[in-house]
Amino acid sequence: MPEYRRRRRRRKSSNAPLIVLALVLALVLAAALALAAILGHSGGSGNSSDSDTAANTEASASESGSANLGTIGAAGEFSAVCSEGSLSATVLEQLHFYGTSDPNSALTVNGIAVERDDEGNYSYTYTLSLGENTIVFENGGASASFAVTRRYVVASFGPIADTVCYSGSEISVQAVARAGSEITVTLGGVTKTMTVRDNQCDVTMPDGYEWMEAVFDAGTYTEQTSLGNALITAYCDGITETYTTAAFTCEPVAATLGVDSTVTPSGGIYTNVGSGYICEIITYSAETFTGSDNDYSMPTNNYLPEGTVDYCASGTVTVGSMELVQLRCGYSVYQQKTNYPPVSSTTVVSYYTGTLPDHNEISVVDFTSVGSHSVLTLDVLWKAPFYFDMEPQTYKDLDGGANRNMAVEECTIEYIDITFCYATDWTGSVEIPEDNPIFSAAEVIRNESDYTLRLYLKQTGVFYGWDCYYNAEGQLCFAFLEPAQVSEADNAYGADLTGVTVMLDVGHGGEDIGAQVTVGGTVYTEAELNLELALAVKEELESVGATVVLNRSGSGNLNTDGRILALKNLAPDFCLCIHQNSSSDDSYCGFECYYFYPYTEEAASIVRRATSAAGIYPTCISAWHVYYVGRQTCCPVVLTENGYMSNDTDLSVILSSRMVQLKAEALAQGVVDYFLSIQ
Repeated sequence: MPEYRRRRRRRKSSNAPLIVLALVLALVLAAALALAAILGHSGGSGNSSDSDTAANTEASASESGSANLGTIGAAGEFSAVCSEGSLSATVLEQLHFYGTSDPNSALTVNGIAVERDDEGNYSYTYTLSLGENTIVFENGGASASFAVTRRYVVASFGPIADTVCYSGSEISVQAVARAGSEITVTLGGVTKTMTVRDNQCDVTMPDGYEWMEAVFDAGTYTEQTSLGNALITAYCDGITETYTTAAFTCEPVAATLGVDSTVTPSGGIYTNVGSGYICEIITYSAETFTGSDNDYSMPTNNYLPEGTVDYCASGTVTVGSMELVQLRCGYSVYQQKTNYPPVSSTTVVSYYTGTLPDHNEISVVDFTSVGSHSVLTLDVLWKAPFYFDMEPQTYKDLDGGANRNMAVEECTIEYIDITFCYATDWTGSVEIPEDNPIFSAAEVIRNESDYTLRLYLKQTGVFYGWDCYYNAEGQLCFAFLEPAQVSEADNAYGADLTGVTVMLDVGHGGEDIGAQVTVGGTVYTEAELNLELALAVKEELESVGATVVLNRSGSGNLNTDGRILALKNLAPDFCLCIHQNSSSDDSYCGFECYYFYPYTEEAASIVRRATSAAGIYPTCISAWHVYYVGRQTCCPVVLTENGYMSNDTDLSVILSSRMVQLKAEALAQGVVDYFLSIQ
């Protein structure tokens, strides 16, 4: 591995990364997967989990072969959809199917006739037998086949993807199993009994099930060694089930040069992790966490762009089911993260040995307006981390840990501080044009161990979003969103939004159906209801000139990375996320509106006020939350929960075409009012 030499621009490294796949084992629920819950999204949007918690666990909602999972077609067109998703394995006793069929031809399930209405619509409940079940729908020469295994003891287990671990580390095998089960795991000739572990991600379990784990010592090896697969044997209520995990491979720990205080600056949150072991971010960006003992998503943290490198600790730190990598700059990042649906792991960082420069050098290239952004471009010696701070700002409960509430009474930010880690050489100044709509001035501050660029806001609390990346020349670029210009107009909404771009993030879709409810034999899924409302909002906003982009316009899958990349690539002026809510307590009702960053609090309040004024819901609130899409920085993001599908009164509004139109008009008015407020 070549050393990094002292040059004005960092030489591109070949890296030859030693891929380190984490033992990331989050829980996947057996029925319809509460995937959104892991994103901090219950029912429609979520419960309390903080982040894109990764899962390397067996996905019980994986594709089921030849099943036709298309959307419901017109009368006479055959379709068969499983309400619980495309399950390959489940602990449910029954599955619910619905669809359309040719009313002039018989519809059968495994040869048994199915009742339908005059137009061929049907809803059918199938009772599963323990073990393998094949469910075949046939209608007029068309068919759909579902292969589902009903389990009793184990709902899900992991890992299901081949896993690489370090010599001397621990290996975790996990399962969601029926309470009171006796489960043993055998790996490498060693047998251990699973014990109940804490549900640190607050994932909702199937009723009567609990999270269990067995931990093994990986052993010490000087070369790559295959440890084989783990055999899980589970017993409960006279029933025995056996499962085989994916394979484990153990890698020797890469040598480090030991602790060297000369490479760790003093002050701030810098952490001595030694020298010689380098971590590089290899996905489009990495969310950062402060310290090494938590993965609490907070608006005081920031994202680091692809290509960022830093010294790191030689091992990882386990937090809940996640593996965190401790960087010298004081931040931690995920080793892997989860994409879903379907559940898959994305490697966030790669590792290799080498030497980084003993400092960084920053040179200002320019600060200019490009399209809808003010872009700061910098030359750097190497792609070191940075801190992005919005100050001053107070939060309701900054130190509340997992129970924190970082709501703000108002946004009081006066300046943006970008601190460039390890920078001891700064060349040039940032000249802010007088007509820049975001900033009034810039100041370069020399710290004990680095430099801070302070960008003063033109108006206290008024900020619109930012993104960061390395361009083709290896220069560090910060893109700050400028306010979209709109004008008042004599129309139903009072404004002309020509030139404004709005993204509608349509919640769920594909095999992630979200919440669901059955009314009169008809199954309604949140994914479908979200799309119906989003299309209505799109039409209203387009009627006043806005360019509106939906991140999905059909029933196909859109995974978490897909949502974020669509948002980052479009870089709209505003993003509105559309969901319906659900709760086990059917008394919960009303409209909810959520924000994450202080500068988006007012946007959420404006959307709430417009919806409240429409008189649709008994209650309307706006609040702080850690929803995944809401944590993106490129523009104001507001997530809406448009009533509870679990509440009869709200459900009647959700299923009413007339009320859907009124809801769409209220949301559109909220978006318009936001743009009028920033003129």
